[in-house]
Amino acid sequence: MLQKCHEWKSKRVWPKIGSTSCLKGKQKIRSYIGDKEKSGKCEQFFLELMKVPLESKLHALLFKIQFNTQLSLFKKSLKTVNVACDEVWNYVRFKEIKKRILYLVGTLE
Repeated sequence: MLQKCHEWKSKRVWPKIGSTSCLKGKQKIRSYIGDKEKSGKCEQFFLELMKVPLESKLHALLFKIQFNTQLSLFKKSLKTVNVACDEVWNYVRFKEIKKRILYLVGTLE
C-alpha cells in the first residue's frame, strides 16, 4: 500500500505546484496495481493530480502568488475612481447642470 497522506506531507514530498518531488513517490503511485477506489483518498488525489498538465499547475501557482498584489492594485484603482466620481458628483457646476437637465425634462413633460 502507498504511504499515508500525513507521511507525504511531513516528508515534504509534495510541493505546492502539485507534483511529487521524488520519482520514487510518483512511481509508487503510478505502479499501484490494486483497486484504485480502495486506495486512500490522498493517493487517489495524487493520481488525479498527476493527470493535470504541468503548465496548468504553474498557471495556478502563479495566479495564487500574484493574487494579493493584483487585488491591492485593483483596490487602489477603484478607490481613485470612487474619489473622482465623488468629486464630479459634488462639483458645484455639475449640480447646476443636473438642475437644468431636471428643469428641461420637467418642462418637456
